[in-house]
Amino acid sequence: MIHQHRFIANGRLKFLVSGIGPSLSGSSFSYIGLLPEMRKDEYEVREMPTLNTWMQGGLDHIMLQFLNIDGICTIGSVLGQSFALEYYVCQVDGMVAEFTDINHGLEKRGTFTMDSKKLFQMVGKANSNLAGVILKPGLFERSDIAWKDAKYAQIWEYLRDEFELTQRFACKS
Repeated sequence: MIHQHRFIANGRLKFLVSGIGPSLSGSSFSYIGLLPEMRKDEYEVREMPTLNTWMQGGLDHIMLQFLNIDGICTIGSVLGQSFALEYYVCQVDGMVAEFTDINHGLEKRGTFTMDSKKLFQMVGKANSNLAGVILKPGLFERSDIAWKDAKYAQIWEYLRDEFELTQRFACKS
């Protein structure tokens, strides 16, 4: 028996479980409300007790011998980090657009007409976002479970690689 687990985020992370037979239908998670546009990605967590190894990754899925609360917490931790990073990427993109406009004005006129209060607010927002992306989602922090048990560390590392967390952060920092 293979069980399919669906992760859906709609402003917050929800976890749904359903037992199904050998054919797996698509599952998805989406994040709405925090980002300028709704995005939807599909990712499956499959539980297969007959799996020869503890875990096995595949295209848009991960298979585990069994899924318990530690596995759910580990997977949820990485998905939460991915959602948080996407939010901050959108924030950074908006700020880059604003600073680009300022730079174009500087190139053309040699000055800019922005109110100093607005400029300081933009710098503050940039600093807050940088601090937030590192501190709030714990982007570089391994979950406690992954520190204590190598099996969950393997899941954590695999999913961070699958969702390209390190690469996505490096591109925006």
